[in-house]
Amino acid sequence: MTLGERIKKVRKALDLTQQEFANRLGMKRNSIAQVETGRNTSEQTIISICREFGVSEEWLRTETGKMFIPSMEESIDELIAQYGLDDLDRQIILEFIKLKPEEREAVKQYVRKLAQHLFDADEASQHMTIEQEARAEADRYYEQLLSEKKQASQVSSANGQDVG
Repeated sequence: MTLGERIKKVRKALDLTQQEFANRLGMKRNSIAQVETGRNTSEQTIISICREFGVSEEWLRTETGKMFIPSMEESIDELIAQYGLDDLDRQIILEFIKLKPEEREAVKQYVRKLAQHLFDADEASQHMTIEQEARAEADRYYEQLLSEKKQASQVSSANGQDVG
């Protein structure tokens, strides 16, 4: 299929007349007719078609891949399916994408701080657990030692009374 035939296929897939297609591109109908027959296809025309109609430039030039670039929502839906994400995950991703770059940066900074806080809290929790285990073991040892000392003292006292 020639470049002109692919352009015509795009137009037909969008269910547009040559006039409607031309209007969206800021061109004249006869220019579209010439493009579709393989004449007069400029780089600017190719770029305009891709931008205006969401056409894959690779497909338009080489017929490789899909004709249309997936929309943001289609791409997100693919991620949702691939990773088994739920509706809240989808909403979070969509809202993040809609943010301005500086707002995205603020969200990322917040998430970094939150992650660091959670990491620090987990580390402190693990440290406390180690301390608690050590304290419990020391308490058991103390109780055992105290018990042994009491028994020894009782035996010693008993032996001392028997002797006297």
